[in-house]
Amino acid sequence: MLKNLAIGKGNSLEFLKPLGFEVIECQDFQHLAQILQDKDLSPYTLLIITEDLLHVPPKEILSLYLSLPLPVLILPTPVSRKGLGKEVIRQLVRKTLGMELWKEQES
Repeated sequence: MLKNLAIGKGNSLEFLKPLGFEVIECQDFQHLAQILQDKDLSPYTLLIITEDLLHVPPKEILSLYLSLPLPVLILPTPVSRKGLGKEVIRQLVRKTLGMELWKEQES
């Protein structure tokens, strides 16, 4: 059976429990990094992290992201809508392919 993991602040991810996700409460990026370092991630097929845990420079997020052995989805939250998920994808593409995936349009 496929297992999925979700990590976020408070009870923001409780809605995922009925869908079979294991949900872990976490308060900040350092705690998140510790959880991911200590946990055996091999049985999981997907990791969801709430964006409000990622109040660190994008380089640190990218480093964590690249160290994980499974796909990661960064879930925006009402508290934090900084576009970190988009920034991580942009940096991964630049690092992997050496090009920009998209250009921002001026309004």
